[in-house]
Amino acid sequence: MAGFHAGRSASRSPAITARRLTANPSEIPVLGQAISADGKYLAFADTSGFYIRQIDTGETHALSLPKGFDARPAAWFPDGTHLLATWVEDPRKPPNVWQLSVVGGEPRKLINKSRSPSISPDGSQIAFLSGPETNQEVWIAQADGQKPNRVFSSDGTFVGQIAWSPHANRIAFVSGKYQHDMYTDTRIEIINLASGEQTLLFTQAGLGPGLIWTTDNRLLFCLHEPSPSQDDSNVWSVGID
Repeated sequence: MAGFHAGRSASRSPAITARRLTANPSEIPVLGQAISADGKYLAFADTSGFYIRQIDTGETHALSLPKGFDARPAAWFPDGTHLLATWVEDPRKPPNVWQLSVVGGEPRKLINKSRSPSISPDGSQIAFLSGPETNQEVWIAQADGQKPNRVFSSDGTFVGQIAWSPHANRIAFVSGKYQHDMYTDTRIEIINLASGEQTLLFTQAGLGPGLIWTTDNRLLFCLHEPSPSQDDSNVWSVGID
C-alpha cells in the first residue's frame, strides 16, 4: 500500500518553500490555527483574540465573539464561511467543539467532550477525538454534530491529528502506545468507514501527531530526528495505492 521503507520515501519529494504567515511576539503566542480549504484564509487565535487573515494580502480582521469565549480554530468547512473551534469552558473538564461563522452570528456548540475535529472534504462529516489523552477514541459525526459513532478505540493509546481521504471514505491518523510516561510504537493507521476495516500503513519510531492526506493521495507526516537531535523534525510524504 505504501512506498516507504526504513524511514525513506520511495519517490522524490517535491520542492517545498516556507512562508511566514504570523509574526506574533513571544508574549502573545499563537494558540491555534487553520487554513481554509481553498488556501485563501488563515484563522488563528492568540491571547488577544480570534482573527481571520487573507493570506495573499495579509489583511486581517478580528472575529467578534462573546466575551470570555476564548476559542481556538481547528478546521474550516468547504464553504469558507464556517469553521470549527474548540473551547475549554471549565478547566476541570475536556474541551467542546463549536461551529463559528466568519460573517456573524453566535457560536453553536456541536459536540461535547471532544477535541481535534477534522471536517470531511465534502463537509458532511466531522471526525474528532474523545477520552483522556492517554486513552483516546476516534469518533465520526454528522456535520451538525448528530449521530456520533465510535470507529476506533484502544487501551493506552494516543491518537494524533485525523486526516480525511480525498473521497471522504477513509480516515488516517498517527497512533502510539503510552508507556512509562512516553509514547512508543508510533504508527500510521487507516480506517475504511464503510466496512470498519482497520489497516496498519507502517510503524516508524518518532512519528509526530500531524498528518495531511493530499488530493493526489499522499500522506504528509512529521518524523523526529534520532537522538541527540530528537527535538528537530522533518516533513515526509508517502504515496497511497
